Amino acid sequence: MLYFSSELKNYRIDATDGEMGKMQDLYFDDRKWAIRYCIVDTRKWLPGRKVLLSPASFEHVNELDGLVEVNLDKETIRNSPSINEGEPITRDTEFTLAGYYGWSRYWLGNMLWGGQDQPFTPLPDMKAERTVYQDPLHENNDYELRSEAESIGIRAHANDGRLGTVVDFIFDDEYWKIRYLIIEGIDVPATKLYLIKMEMIQSVDWLEEDLYVDCTTDMFSQEIGYESRKEIMKNL
Repeated sequence: MLYFSSELKNYRIDATDGEMGKMQDLYFDDRKWAIRYCIVDTRKWLPGRKVLLSPASFEHVNELDGLVEVNLDKETIRNSPSINEGEPITRDTEFTLAGYYGWSRYWLGNMLWGGQDQPFTPLPDMKAERTVYQDPLHENNDYELRSEAESIGIRAHANDGRLGTVVDFIFDDEYWKIRYLIIEGIDVPATKLYLIKMEMIQSVDWLEEDLYVDCTTDMFSQEIGYESRKEIMKNL
């Protein structure tokens, strides 16, 4: 099923033994555009802690009740490796978290989630997993983790001019991969929302906050413009 990333950040996070907090932010890698972690706002429950959960921990996304069900209990999360607020997510941090929770190391292997296509599909056996991990040719270092919140507002450009601004993402909950960018066109006052497939993206200058799409402004103007996110979902 498809979801807007902006809507997911309003969802409640439930452990197996009760509510943990709310979704605060998402981190995705800037090569395969897969959502690797969700940041949980634990409020007073774990003050000062940055709680990262991989989609591998998600049991179900409950759209009706606006919650994500996690297959971990609070004590397991409380005892997880500590990451202080403001600290970057390093490769060492990812290794430590993956080892503690038993998550697949998505950067080791040729598939979307390392040795597998989906974050929650167990590998056939640990021997196969170790074989993938020990082969340095399978290690992918050519990516950075990007915050969804910090990505909103990036300027989108065609080959011959400005298109608009990134205002949202659409991802699926089967692979947890971003499928579309939502661009708010620059036409005023009749500003509309447009879908951009990830395959159309040529490059992103994250420092300057510019994204380049393989199209022309004329091609873009011929795309369907939507009045709202609800209208977009009705047509997907």
